[in-house]
Amino acid sequence: MRHVVKISIVMILLIQSMAFSQTSEPVTASKANDAITKVESTEKEIATNSYKAFLGSYYLTEASITLTIIKEKDNYYLTSPDSKDVLFPTNEITLTEIKRGVNLELIEGDSDGLKFTQNGYETVIKRVKPETQD
Repeated sequence: MRHVVKISIVMILLIQSMAFSQTSEPVTASKANDAITKVESTEKEIATNSYKAFLGSYYLTEASITLTIIKEKDNYYLTSPDSKDVLFPTNEITLTEIKRGVNLELIEGDSDGLKFTQNGYETVIKRVKPETQD
């Protein structure tokens, strides 16, 4: 009988956790495509030359990785050791990587740092200075 009670409690907790995790509306492929289309239309409205200040390598201390922002053709990309993802302009000072929910924002008066936000987490990533060879 004790095992039945324990199993029942575990099942109730499992059902509650499943129900709680599904309370928000799921993102479907069509909604994701709509978001990308909306961002792409915004991208055309904002001149891409204004994003040259983003170009360079930045160190994300908390994850111990270097992120690099590059421009190829007319697109900006966020590259890391594992990936290369397109950045979309959100406004004049912010670029967004949609898949992982990363926002990169220029900081007024700080040309060596970007405000990095992802899923509620916020930090400042600093530009990696190229090593000079003597």
